[in-house]
Amino acid sequence: MRPIKIINGKIITPQRTINDGAVIIADNKIVEVTTLRTEIDDALEIDARGNYVAPGFIDIHVHGGGGHDFMDATETAFLEIAELHAQYGTTSMLPTTLSSTREDMLKTLTTYDAAHKKNAKARSSWACIWKVLTSP
Repeated sequence: MRPIKIINGKIITPQRTINDGAVIIADNKIVEVTTLRTEIDDALEIDARGNYVAPGFIDIHVHGGGGHDFMDATETAFLEIAELHAQYGTTSMLPTTLSSTREDMLKTLTTYDAAHKKNAKARSSWACIWKVLTSP
């Protein structure tokens, strides 16, 4: 796979924002963030044109998307929600449920397991963080 070089961006890092920087990606991993003009043979160069560049968005409260809700408890709903959010830069999400019966909650959890296995086989660009919060 060709390396990717994103240039002319405002790069958000844990320490600061780097103006007019470059991000180098190789083997699907960020390998360098720099302010230097780096030449890389055969790299696909993407000009960010002054826009922000960030490694991904972690959404900690997601009920669904694309007309689906996680409480639909279908593999199609889970996979299409994740695919939709990945298109807009979400790299991880916390599926959020509604108050429901024990049976519906267990069905949703079981469906998550099945959808997660299918997604892992497809090697998609999304991941889900699953946490269940219950109250008495």
